[in-house]
Amino acid sequence: MELAGVYRAARRMNREYPILAIRGLSDVVGFKRDDRWTKYACHSAASFTHVLISSGVIPRNRKMRGPKRSSKTRRSLRSQTERQDLTSAARKLTDRMTSDNGSAANTKFPEKQKGDKQRDLVDSLRKRLEKDFHTAGARIGQFGKERIQGETELYRDSHGEVIKLKPHYYMTYWGWKLMPILLPELSERWTHLTAGALTDRFGGRRWIEVEVTNYADGPALPSVKAETVRHTVKGAEILLLIQRTNLPSQVAWNLINELQSLSNKGGWKEFRSLDSESSLWSSAYVFRFLSKLRQRRCDPAVPGEVDTFIAKSEKGLRQTQGYLESSWNKHRWGLNRLPWEVNAPAMLIECIPFLTNETLVKNAFDCLRELVTPAGVLVNPDIGTPFKAPEYIMSTRLAYALKLCCLLKGYSDLRVDNLMMWVLDNYSEEYTLDTCDIAFLYGLLFSTSDIAW
Repeated sequence: MELAGVYRAARRMNREYPILAIRGLSDVVGFKRDDRWTKYACHSAASFTHVLISSGVIPRNRKMRGPKRSSKTRRSLRSQTERQDLTSAARKLTDRMTSDNGSAANTKFPEKQKGDKQRDLVDSLRKRLEKDFHTAGARIGQFGKERIQGETELYRDSHGEVIKLKPHYYMTYWGWKLMPILLPELSERWTHLTAGALTDRFGGRRWIEVEVTNYADGPALPSVKAETVRHTVKGAEILLLIQRTNLPSQVAWNLINELQSLSNKGGWKEFRSLDSESSLWSSAYVFRFLSKLRQRRCDPAVPGEVDTFIAKSEKGLRQTQGYLESSWNKHRWGLNRLPWEVNAPAMLIECIPFLTNETLVKNAFDCLRELVTPAGVLVNPDIGTPFKAPEYIMSTRLAYALKLCCLLKGYSDLRVDNLMMWVLDNYSEEYTLDTCDIAFLYGLLFSTSDIAW
């Protein structure tokens, strides 16, 4: 584009000024631009320019001004002699560039190496995703079949809460973010499974019900059924993702209309039908869901009467973000038994696309960044091991949380890039990954924030 303007400016009425363009190409259609390869292309073009000038093809003392031309001849082609001279010079230049390194065919290009490694990792993630989906059984339509055993019990807001057959909707959401990309041939069939299972689970109440035992501290109580805010909201977001609009709209208006009874100290309760405290993850889910609808990152039909929804949801979102800010300031999003270092990366990934408090985001970024050495590895590799997050899992979640900050907020940090490269370089199919980790790896591989919205 720029060269076209230069070319037009150089072709005057009475004189044509010679132009030579040397460009390095780095972008691939369909992939996000990578600054590292842009720099590589610039360096390659600069190196070629240096060799060209020093080769003698263009005399250094020659004035780069073309001859005056009459109106009849200025657009004529070069003479046969000029074309022969140019061909000869090009051959000399090619010989000079390949003399030290051997034949160009034997040169190892990093683009090919990167491409092969990228394809291998994508293929591996695709296979993992396909194995991770429940096509039958009690969890039909959900992802999380291969998830880390025992991890689900760590993400509880109350020590006494035990949910029987806890839904894996968080994992299912991340699975469906990748389905159209990695497994488009299965999307239609699996969409029916997920939509059908979720619709049945919602029933006619527009709330998802779970069976809870030992919710209160003290002696064991008989199990009770309770409508859960957290799973209802994430289930609605999954339906929104797979283009089912009726139930998400109903859930959104239920949250707005029941704001006063469902909120506690600015946050959202875990259960609708039980007396419970504010829940960090319920609040994060609601904040994300309502923010997505307000920013119109959804089907145009959702939630209906958009202007009214925006006006009525403002109060709830404002107080929910205040609750998230307060929770960070108090305990950095730690969760009972779960240290903040383990829980905060996932919380930041959940909320950062919609957080408007830049101070909060920067503070969370700086604190999480301190968990990584300048070389790009964890300061304490075992920090997450007691909590089902060994070094590689912990590094993956932390890397994507920090990379999202860089992508969405414009930060630039070599330490984050080093951590990201460590994660990608040390990937192994022997690791057990949750569905969310598959998605985070994909996001790191292509340096994209698209899947986080």
